[in-house]
Amino acid sequence: MIDEEKILAICKEVAGNNTIISSCFYGSRVCGYAKKDSDYDVLLILKDYRNGVKYHYKKLNNMQIAILKVDKEAFEQDSEKGLLGDFVTGRLLGPYTAFLNPKYMKKIEIQTKKRVIEEELKNLVLEYEELARGLVIKPEYFALARMQKRAKIYPPLKYSYTSMMKKKLREKNMYMILNGYMQALKDLDKLNILRFKK
Repeated sequence: MIDEEKILAICKEVAGNNTIISSCFYGSRVCGYAKKDSDYDVLLILKDYRNGVKYHYKKLNNMQIAILKVDKEAFEQDSEKGLLGDFVTGRLLGPYTAFLNPKYMKKIEIQTKKRVIEEELKNLVLEYEELARGLVIKPEYFALARMQKRAKIYPPLKYSYTSMMKKKLREKNMYMILNGYMQALKDLDKLNILRFKK
């Protein structure tokens, strides 16, 4: 396993004069389908990052670290409104492991998943109209429906989603994914947007 202290040092170097808000690992290494030469994917949220969104690559012990640097405000706008087409917050729709300020990352994950649920519910209402009132929907539906839509828009995601849902990885990865969706559903239940039943 990679040394988080060394990753943190690299993140500080890459951040430069920008304050680090939060950071997490995501992608093939977290989901369990990485190859020997797969990158270590890192999401790095920075305060007042002028470039908005930018990839930065570094080497550590012959391994490549792919750091996606994102401005905090742009990150939050992507979460609330899909401003970047979920390009950044889409990484929180799958499994991830926060190693800096996990509470902040969890808050953004749940906020993003609430928006995803609301968007998927609107699509169901458009499709089924009045019949939508009687639909009983499993939480897995929201996760899988969004994966399907994202893979259609950006086909390379299909490999990632298929790999993370392989038989031996599916249960663990779905558990990590659904954790945030369950909290999002409970929050939406409190707002009377839906009725959540365990």
